[in-house]
Amino acid sequence: MEYLAGQLSLAIKNMLLLEKTIFLSRYDGLTKIYQRHYFDELFDGIYKRALRYTEPFSLCLLDLDNLKQVNDVFGHVAGDMVIEHFAKILKHNIRETDLLGRYGGDEFLLVLLNADLKDVEDKLKNVSDSLNSENLCYNGVNLNTQFSYGVACFPKDSSDQNELFKIADARMYTNKIKQKLKC
Repeated sequence: MEYLAGQLSLAIKNMLLLEKTIFLSRYDGLTKIYQRHYFDELFDGIYKRALRYTEPFSLCLLDLDNLKQVNDVFGHVAGDMVIEHFAKILKHNIRETDLLGRYGGDEFLLVLLNADLKDVEDKLKNVSDSLNSENLCYNGVNLNTQFSYGVACFPKDSSDQNELFKIADARMYTNKIKQKLKC
C-alpha cells in the first residue's frame, strides 16, 4: 500500500507539473494573457482563415508610454503593477473572440475580428477611459498609465501578415511621437 501511495503521489505531482508547464508555455506569467509564441500560433490560424474566407480583422500593437519612468522612479515592482493593471483593463474591454497577447516588455498585441479602424478606436477609447477612471496607486502615489497604439486592418491595409505587423508598428510609433508632442 505504501508503494502504491508513493507512486500515486508521484503521478499526481507529475501531472500538476505538466499542467503548469503547459500553462506557462501559453500564458505570460505576469499578466495571464497569451505570451508571444502562443499568440503567434493562434494569429497564424486567424490569418489563414481570413485569407481563405476574406474575413476582415484589425491588428493592433499597443505600447505603454511611461513605463520606463515608473520603473526608474518607483522600481520594477511598480512597473509590473502597471503592466498587470493595463492587461486587466484590456481583457475587460475586449470580446471573448478577440485575441490579446503580450508582445514583450510593455508591448501588447490585439486582434479584433470583423472590426474596422473605427471599431478599434472606439474600443481603445474605452480602455483609455478605464485607465483614467481606475486609478492605480503605489505607495500613496497615483501611477498615471497611458498608451500609444497602431492599427493595421486586413485586407484594407495589406493582405500580407508581416506587412500588417510593420504597418501597425509604424503607426504606433507615429502615435507615440504625437503623444510626446502634446506634453
